[in-house]
Amino acid sequence: GATTPIQETSNGFSSGSTVNSYYVENGSYLRLRNLQIGYTFQIKGISSFRAYVQGTNLFTATKYSGLDPEILVNSNSAQGIDIGAFPIVSQYTFGLNVKF
Repeated sequence: GATTPIQETSNGFSSGSTVNSYYVENGSYLRLRNLQIGYTFQIKGISSFRAYVQGTNLFTATKYSGLDPEILVNSNSAQGIDIGAFPIVSQYTFGLNVKF
């Protein structure tokens, strides 16, 4: 009836350096990584005038409890293990393209 694996000092079935499925969780996610919306205006004396807004890493939907469900693998010994990757940062860009 235990809810967590037993603590052991040697490589046993439930802990140590042996792989344990207790900590495995669903890493499914949906992410909006990049979106750009722009509009081109018709202005006299200017051949092209475009305004836009762009966003990166705008949305991540997941039930994963870690920082990022997209796990980075640094070596074969850590394959599939969340080693505390940096959280995903959202970025926003506003811009104008003008051609005379």
